[in-house]
Amino acid sequence: MVVLASSIISKSGKVLVSRQFVDMSRIRIEGLLAAFPKLVGTGKQHTYVETENVRYVYQPIESLYLLLVTNKQSNILEDLETLRLLSKLVPEYSLSLDEEGICRTAFELIFAFDEVISLGHKENVTVAQVKQYCEMESHEEKLHKLVMQSKINETKDVMKRKASEIDKSKIDRGRVEKGGFMSLQSMGSGRIESTFSDMSISSSGSGGFGGGSGFGLSTDIDSFSTKTKGRPPSSATAPPKGLGMQLGKSQRTNQFLESLKAEGEVILEDVQPKAGQSKSAAPPLTDPVTLNVEEKLNVTLKRDGGMSNFDVQGTLSLQILNQEDAHIQVQIETGANPGILFKTHPNMNKELFSNENILGLRDPSRPFPTGQAGDAGGVGLLKWRMQTTDESMVPLTINCWPSVSGNETYVNIEYEASQMFDLRNVVISVPLPALREAPRVSQVDGEWRYDSRNSTLEWSILLVDNSNRSGSMEFVVPPADSSVFFPISVRFSATSTFSDLKVVNILPLQGGNPPKFSQRTQLITENYQVVGGQGGPYHRCCRWIGEEAVRLFAENGAFVVAADIQDELGPHVVASIGSERVSYCHCDVRDENQVEKTVNYTLDKYGSLDILFSNAGVMGPMTGILDLDIQGFDNTMATNVRGVAATIKHAARAMVARKIHGSIICTTSVAASLGGTAPHAYTTSKHALLGLVRGACSELGAYGIRVNSISPFGVATPLSCKAYNLQPSEVEANSSAIANLKGIVLKARHVAEAALFLAADESAYVSGHNLVVDGGFTVVDHSYSAN
Repeated sequence: MVVLASSIISKSGKVLVSRQFVDMSRIRIEGLLAAFPKLVGTGKQHTYVETENVRYVYQPIESLYLLLVTNKQSNILEDLETLRLLSKLVPEYSLSLDEEGICRTAFELIFAFDEVISLGHKENVTVAQVKQYCEMESHEEKLHKLVMQSKINETKDVMKRKASEIDKSKIDRGRVEKGGFMSLQSMGSGRIESTFSDMSISSSGSGGFGGGSGFGLSTDIDSFSTKTKGRPPSSATAPPKGLGMQLGKSQRTNQFLESLKAEGEVILEDVQPKAGQSKSAAPPLTDPVTLNVEEKLNVTLKRDGGMSNFDVQGTLSLQILNQEDAHIQVQIETGANPGILFKTHPNMNKELFSNENILGLRDPSRPFPTGQAGDAGGVGLLKWRMQTTDESMVPLTINCWPSVSGNETYVNIEYEASQMFDLRNVVISVPLPALREAPRVSQVDGEWRYDSRNSTLEWSILLVDNSNRSGSMEFVVPPADSSVFFPISVRFSATSTFSDLKVVNILPLQGGNPPKFSQRTQLITENYQVVGGQGGPYHRCCRWIGEEAVRLFAENGAFVVAADIQDELGPHVVASIGSERVSYCHCDVRDENQVEKTVNYTLDKYGSLDILFSNAGVMGPMTGILDLDIQGFDNTMATNVRGVAATIKHAARAMVARKIHGSIICTTSVAASLGGTAPHAYTTSKHALLGLVRGACSELGAYGIRVNSISPFGVATPLSCKAYNLQPSEVEANSSAIANLKGIVLKARHVAEAALFLAADESAYVSGHNLVVDGGFTVVDHSYSAN
């Protein structure tokens, strides 16, 4: 792209703002701009005109022209993209697109031109979007503040209570002294030991916020202990005061302690740890050699018991600070777990590891790379994996018991942790139906937080050890189907691993003393879920239309990511097709974060995203309008409309960023064209979805992205079978009875073939179209018979 100048001129040829980007005289620029009005309309293209020397790329904005003057060798596609971006920026700076408004904001517009063209700014966002991104809230930060404030308030209450007890004690003491009923010695025969030092909160390092592990609290559990003991000998002295964090007003605390001392009590105060000394904080590398052991846990538990997936993947990586310590070998030892399969890096000496458990390079004369590796965690030495069906290996089990009583649903959730690990920063996320207000929590072991945006309840326990291997939470919500509360997602971390791998020694290869080393060990959850049974809502693929589409796309050479919430069925479908071209990813479209992760998973696995077939949908409540279930209505809209909107949003972002002229296809229904063919919530959602498709088409067409929809007639799917409590053959029979096109029964394969057509090059110029697969049902007046 070679831009000579960018300008805004009136249609009469008056130059309002112009910025040149090459060394060119003013007379030359004025001559080029003066020639432009005479050329408009003479060419065949409405976006640019050319002369012998230059090209004018322009766009009308009300009574003005936004104009780029380029040389003829400049890339026309990049010029058009730059012009399109400038056309969005100009209204952001100038509220009135007339001569007066442009002149008033001339300097701001020139700076904007510089950012886009000279400084290479290419992010296609508005000022409002930038403001929104800057103000985005962190749910983890909110949770952190809630926990801190709760602990502070609790400690203040305890302090007030103790201060009140001391005041009462003073009054009683005064009465005794005046009345002579009790000796001073018997009253002062004890001491109070107050410990505030364990109130240590850290938000740095790998255990802190932003690290994806929930709370950033140290392993030291908050405590306030009051103990009555015998008075120590007179020679006992109190250690110096600590410099740790003080809760509440320091003056009040000091008065509290001074009052105790004035009464002859001995106060023992622990030294508070500094913020940087928190065990959960990951300190910078200080030892010459650091070895990182990390295991990622993927577990899928079933709602009614049992386990469908258990997978542990671990890595051992090495970080060396100095070159003189790089000629080494690492001796390790592993636990007696026969289910773990170890695999060394290709550059490692495999025989040395097999025989002596020593990790060293195949070429001993070569050193290991040095320097901190940042997020990469250093040089990978060893990988391992463990898969099992032994349920005793599960570190944390979750039981969820929803029950409907009257107009309320009572949900009891229990956790039970094994003795293998002490778990830190445990967060259990329970999906909820769309609510107008937070659920009523009647009992909880730990803390809870309601995320209204994603409609989830987060239950957090800072540390699970021998003191709390089990716990429960009870809450109440309006009437809802039990399947709504699944899948339950869990995340936690631990400082022990399944492999129990330990670094025994560092062996120098060039003589001398072995360098000092340290080992960091961490177990984290990557995907830990409790999934529902067969009765859950049906999403996207793995059930008839979705499964047929996955198979058909794979048969035609596509690489497919099948996304669903049914973790029992998804992997089974993938396995039946073959994992060479198809992979499965869990995704609940009601959670935008899961949608974004699914898109990123697709990009990481296959490097591109060319086609999106969004087939998510639930039927919703089957009641009439007079008895409409509003909560069920909201849940239907959250899945059928908001979930699809989030899917289109993140898929389109990926396509635009990579300049992919992709295809987006959404499943609607004949209910999007007619009323009375389906329940009210479902019909409303499909009408809204059709509007979403058309709106997205109008915006994404500028990027070469096609957006279409498919509206099938009644087809036998689990959605329709469950909604009407019919067998597939009964659904097909009912549909055929009222169908317009006789002699053929609509199958899921027909809908999948329509999706394939809209994804293929045969429909390269089809966008904004609602492809109705109904045999003419929606265009026929059924009040007239064929006779």
